[in-house]
Amino acid sequence: MIVLEAAFLPADAASAGPRVAVVVDVLRATSTIALLLDRGCGVLLVADEAGMAAARRKRADALVCAEETSGAIAAGADISPSLRELRQAPLDGRDVILRTTNGTVAAQRVCGRETTCFAGSLLNARAVMSAALESAVARQARLQVVCAGREQGRAYALDDIYCAGFLLDEAIRAQQRLGGDTLVLRDSAKLALDVFFRAAGPYEGLASSESATVLCRMGCEEDIRIAAAPNTSRAVPLIEREPRTAAVVVRNLDRERHGEAA
Repeated sequence: MIVLEAAFLPADAASAGPRVAVVVDVLRATSTIALLLDRGCGVLLVADEAGMAAARRKRADALVCAEETSGAIAAGADISPSLRELRQAPLDGRDVILRTTNGTVAAQRVCGRETTCFAGSLLNARAVMSAALESAVARQARLQVVCAGREQGRAYALDDIYCAGFLLDEAIRAQQRLGGDTLVLRDSAKLALDVFFRAAGPYEGLASSESATVLCRMGCEEDIRIAAAPNTSRAVPLIEREPRTAAVVVRNLDRERHGEAA
């Protein structure tokens, strides 16, 4: 029996015992992670402010991809987390240090000793949830989708909750394909699924949120359209703590499975 649940804020995810967590910041951090991996970046680190400084001291040649609270590119950053801009950015296999207002903060909080942590978005929904379900079955652990939220994890984000429902639906579909353990849905999972099923489609599910409103004010509506393209990425981002820094490293399990590890 595998329990499926959603945490609508990172603080709601705190619990004892083994779990598999899928962190979601669909506009934009976890979508950015999938895109960076698809584009073949080298080592990908996600960090908070302190972790970014430590990671940059260790990897002086890494590109810094960071935003301000407003969503604009951060001072001193090389590139913005904008999905539109990253499609054209010259990565050339270079290492990347990613810092965003909410998503990388959530990843730092969720990644822990008893937690196997993935990064999920609409882009890589099927790939990441298949891997997450397999991991939950192997560990007999709970499978939890954790929303990053807004305002540094203090306010709900409708786009993340919609994406959580989409991901949970993919987990249910994966279980139907694979068979085996019965899935038990907590009420939190049912609520996320309800938000997902009520939306007219992926774009509408994201565009109705406050996060989308901010991006539109910045002239980044195309980022919403890019993020609203389900299952266009095979990336399976596994997030693990990196020794000796405050950052966490993202491994692409899909790349490793096909013998293309950096």
